[in-house]
Amino acid sequence: MSRIKQLFGETIVYGVSSVLTRFLNLLLLPLYTNILTPDEYGVLNILNTTFSLLWLISVLALDSASFVFFHDYDEEEKRKRIFSSWFWIQFLTGLLLCMPVFFASGPLSELFFGEDTFRTEFRLISLLIMFNLLPSIIWNWLRSKRKVKATAIFTIIQSVIIIGCNVWFILGLKLGIKGFFYAQLVSGFIMSIAAIIMLGDWISTKYFDKFLLKRMLLFSLPLVPTAVASWGLNSTGGYFIQARLGAAEVGLYQTGITLSGILAFVTTSFTQAWGPFAMSVKDQADSTTFYARMFIVYISVIGVMAAGVLIFSRDILHIITSSEYEAADWVAGLLSFNALLIGLNYIASIGLNIVKNMKPFAIVSILGSFFNLILFYYGALLFGKEGCAVASLISNTGISVFIFRAAQKKFPIPFDFIRGAMIFLLCLGSGIAIKYVVESEMGNQLIFRLAGFFLLFCFLLFLNKESLLMVKNKIRILRKQY
Repeated sequence: MSRIKQLFGETIVYGVSSVLTRFLNLLLLPLYTNILTPDEYGVLNILNTTFSLLWLISVLALDSASFVFFHDYDEEEKRKRIFSSWFWIQFLTGLLLCMPVFFASGPLSELFFGEDTFRTEFRLISLLIMFNLLPSIIWNWLRSKRKVKATAIFTIIQSVIIIGCNVWFILGLKLGIKGFFYAQLVSGFIMSIAAIIMLGDWISTKYFDKFLLKRMLLFSLPLVPTAVASWGLNSTGGYFIQARLGAAEVGLYQTGITLSGILAFVTTSFTQAWGPFAMSVKDQADSTTFYARMFIVYISVIGVMAAGVLIFSRDILHIITSSEYEAADWVAGLLSFNALLIGLNYIASIGLNIVKNMKPFAIVSILGSFFNLILFYYGALLFGKEGCAVASLISNTGISVFIFRAAQKKFPIPFDFIRGAMIFLLCLGSGIAIKYVVESEMGNQLIFRLAGFFLLFCFLLFLNKESLLMVKNKIRILRKQY
């Protein structure tokens, strides 16, 4: 019993840490959009997306392997071999990626932007591959040792440094795009020093174990394509928009992505807590009924919130950004429903978790990524940034359907799919209708949009009151038990 309580407590702490990291993007959005032009913000997005891919490759999914192998051993010396082996192989991989990017920065700038103006920025992201290594390892090291408070403190300190450096370099020193990467490098340098002090001989070469590393790579390398596929599914739209419409539209698209992060805060917190909570009740007689009710509650609650972001996206952008960025409103609203679908996959995959078979999840992630690239191409070609947002929505809808179908074959749960689909379409359709009709026919009056949103909220509350009560009672009973 106490272990489950402890698990809930750790989930909350890690959830807060994860949400805090995501919150950085939204918190810094007013800074970026009031100092940087849409063109500059678009270039920043392309550079940051490129760095994300390089980072995924350099890690080789050894962060996941470290968690698995760490708990195979009780002896500290053997555990040191895990982190030492990880550190040195990623150090080598990072160098192999860093050097070509650094020395080919001019051609890369020409390739992406048609000019070599951004060669310095490419050099900075190449260095960031190395500067992020130790902070990543220490974060995983703390989690492996279940140092919950230390992990949270480390994340908070790193976030504060990044925020402070961004303000200093971008707002104070007016360094623009370079300032963003200088801030990342300064943060990486400071946290790397802290990591070296904390890790001590955990990364010493004397603990490097090539035989253990081989076993870790056999586990981790198959995960790399899935990670890259996930990157392709959610991050490559900017490349297609850049090629078709230019950096300014990429900046608007990224602004929409960042604003839709409002929903990502909620869904991330939910997914952090859902896994352990769902598994803790799996042996109870009414567990499948609870999962089915939670399915409806999740779509209703997150759906109405996503509709709210869609309806009021232009108002939010008007408050926190300059007027040039208000054209990102439709992207932000549509991608809020994308965040709903990403979180929904965790409910969909509960059956796969119970039977311990996540292979369908990996397969659909890879296939969905390739399909999404095709949709991105035609979406950007025909409808611009909004087309890419719709492409993401379509791809993630297909992924959710596939995961539900695969999970139902392994572990049937009485989900009411028709009702769930109707609620999703009601929220999406109502959000689009209220936003479009009011803005085009009623002079964009806020009072009409508030009234429409309130009616949608009340209708869904009335429609799902039984499911809401059932979920509420289940959580209350579980809390009393544990």
